[in-house]
Amino acid sequence: MLIIRNYLVFYVVFENKKIVEIRRILHGKRKYKFLL
Repeated sequence: MLIIRNYLVFYVVFENKKIVEIRRILHGKRKYKFLL
């Protein structure tokens, strides 16, 4: 999970293929810092 401003990004890293796959991007007015 990655937090960028008002976006919450869920991703999966495949190390053997060196690929980052973004699964879901959520945008909202709330502050997502409390999830960390």
